[in-house]
This record gives sequence, structure tokens and C-alpha cells, in this order.
Amino acid sequence: MSGEQSTREVATSEVAEYQAVVARWEAEKTAAEAELSDLQARAGEEVLADESAASRLSRSMQELRDRIDIAARAVAAAEPKLAAATRAVILAEAAEWDEEKARRQALLDAHNAKRQELLDALQDFTGLAWDIKRNERALGDVGPRVIEVAPGEKLQREVQRAERTAWCLRELAEGRDPHAELSVPFEGRMFQGVVPNPKARDFYTSTTWGPDALLPAPAYLRAKAAGTADDAPAARTEVPGPPPGWGGVGEVRTVSGERVR
Repeated sequence: MSGEQSTREVATSEVAEYQAVVARWEAEKTAAEAELSDLQARAGEEVLADESAASRLSRSMQELRDRIDIAARAVAAAEPKLAAATRAVILAEAAEWDEEKARRQALLDAHNAKRQELLDALQDFTGLAWDIKRNERALGDVGPRVIEVAPGEKLQREVQRAERTAWCLRELAEGRDPHAELSVPFEGRMFQGVVPNPKARDFYTSTTWGPDALLPAPAYLRAKAAGTADDAPAARTEVPGPPPGWGGVGEVRTVSGERVR
């Protein structure tokens, strides 16, 4: 609703808040460590020059050690909260992909219903059984044009990509590395045959892949360490839909198993 933050936006704000807290206390710890190191380096000469400085130096060193300890404890307390907020962002993004999958599935269902309606109408009109096949041309290379990615196939691909991306995000949120599973059949199928050679990289989003990733995937960290990381934007915040005005079947049609003339 207008004026309301999404679950993901709220969690992202919390991440920014805890990132600032961690950064602040890490900076405080670093500064105190530098001061302590400097004081220790010159303490000997100061005591030789003035033995009464020993008590002052001792108090100063202890104060710095206390500052370091307090800062370290603040970081340790904030880090689990940062991790929880980060996990909430990743899970919220996964839920958005679930919604995207549902939208694409509704479009696919409507497309398939329309296709069946047209086939039934053709059968009623011609008295012949109609079917749809891809990668066929009419005799003499005339007639219906072969479309590389038909509307129904495009939607089916996007439904399954959304499903796989949501799954990938949830695996990462739970601390697991999904990379090995991203290029093998998902739930016993390889995108039902419509994506024969999926690349594992395709299922990561900008929150899990790249230099600005909120929760860098183990696969990205490995690639970065090896100097082979692809830092190009990975995420599709919106899955591309079918072309404007689409509505036809888009595949080559055959009549009773014979090519259309």
C-alpha cells in the first residue's frame, strides 16, 4: 500500500542501521588499538625521562584496553543482529520471487487455456485434430514462421526461473551453498526441457552476487578469490514478461500429424 514500507525495505533499513553500529565500534576499537600501540612504544622513554609518569601511563594504558574491550563487545553484540536483519532481507526477496512466480504462472495458465480454446475451435471448424509442435516449417519453407521462443515457452521458463531463484535465496539465507545444485535438474527435471543448459550464475541476484552484495554467495567469494568473478549486475528485479500484444500460440501447427501447407 502507498506509504507503507515493504518487508524487504524494513529489513534493509535495519541492515543499514546495524552496519553503521558495527562500523562505528570497529572504528573505535581500531583507534584505541592505535593509541595503545603508540603509547606503549614511547612509554619506556617517558618513564626514563620522568619516573613519576609511570602511574599516569599505567592508567592511560588500562583505559585504552578498556576502550578496546568495550568496542569489541559492542561489535560482538551487534553482529548477530546484523546477520538476522540480512537474513530477513534475503528471505523477503525470496518471497517477492514467489509472488513473481505466481504472477507468471497465472499468465501461463491463461495462455494455455487460450491456446486450448483456439485448438478446440479449429477442430470444430475443420473436423480435424490439431496439435502444436515446434521447429517445423511448412513444405517449401512457406507458411507459419518458426518462433524461437514461443510465448508459452517463455512464460514457462520465467515461472521456473523464479522458482529456482527463490530456492537459491533461501538456501543462502540458511547458510547453505546452493551452487552445486543450480546446474543440475531441479526437483527431478531440467526446467521441463525448456532451459537445456542453465548457468548457475543466472540464479543469483544483486543481493548475493557482486561487490555490493549484501550476503555474498560462497560461489561469488570463490570466484573473486580466483580472480574470475563476474561482477556484472545479476538481479532481475522484475522478470521480463511476454512481448506487448502477444496472444497467439506462436508455434508451428500441424494437422493430424501432417505439416500445414
